Amino acid sequence: MFFLLIVACFCLIDWTQRKAPKSDYMKGIVLKHNRIDSIQTPKIILAGGSNLAFGIDSKSIQDSLGMPVVNLALHAGLGLDFMLNELKYSIKENDIVFLSIEYFLSGEGDYGMHQQAKRDYAPAGGFYSASPLEVLKYYIDHNRRNLKTLLSKSPKGSLGGEENKEGDSIYSSNAFNSYGDVVSHLARQHHANLGGKEIMTDTKWPGVDKINEFCAYAKSKHVPVYYLFPNYPIDEYQNNKTAIDHLQADINRRLSAPVLNEPATFLYPDSLFFDTVYHLTASGRHQRTDKLIQLLKGNALVQRSIQGSLALH
Repeated sequence: MFFLLIVACFCLIDWTQRKAPKSDYMKGIVLKHNRIDSIQTPKIILAGGSNLAFGIDSKSIQDSLGMPVVNLALHAGLGLDFMLNELKYSIKENDIVFLSIEYFLSGEGDYGMHQQAKRDYAPAGGFYSASPLEVLKYYIDHNRRNLKTLLSKSPKGSLGGEENKEGDSIYSSNAFNSYGDVVSHLARQHHANLGGKEIMTDTKWPGVDKINEFCAYAKSKHVPVYYLFPNYPIDEYQNNKTAIDHLQADINRRLSAPVLNEPATFLYPDSLFFDTVYHLTASGRHQRTDKLIQLLKGNALVQRSIQGSLALH
């Protein structure tokens, strides 16, 4: 009887909070896949977390390299497994993939975000798996947050369990341009206190093995894969240099995909980041895009891949 009462309370809390405004940012996955489906020729796919979603001008890359570009990146909270399975679903022969993954990104990702993605884009249900314990933990945490919000009497939009402080104008389905880039923040000012600052304690990342498995699959589809270290604030890089150095050494030693840069390549001052340590402002986005274009144009291996794909148009 007590158990049934608890379940009933959870259901009531969940039903009540469904009426609260929610971010529909995850609907960006639909736009991104619509663009992929609309391009019948080989294309460049940018994949990773929000360091790419918020930090790249895909049109400039497309104009400079002369090859269609899709920014598939959405949110680090989806996890590496989701991202790689999404790529397996998306790539076609002679596409080119550039992966830029947030540091020490978990494989599993957030079940709640997976559910959001699945509701908006049905094939996303095949991009993740969850154990019964993970599902139970999610619903316990989800209802605890809902209860806290309900008791505070101040429901707010959210994304992945975090408050959407900028409102729907930033984290919404309207945030994206037709290439899949987030552009809703470009007229906004840098936040003095960036989210996502941390001290990294990991020394080895299981993501290397996961990416290697994807690279083997991509090779069977004649799709080259390249790895890029993400953008990051200078001070946070210095605070985490030991862990990042270990990660870089492991990636350079074991990753089967060519590594195109170093962690120091896309380091910028805090003033060029918008609201988190991975989201660049308009100026930061411009600087990173220009540097990336120069890097890709100057890499002989990348250029051979591009020319080979363009020859098939």
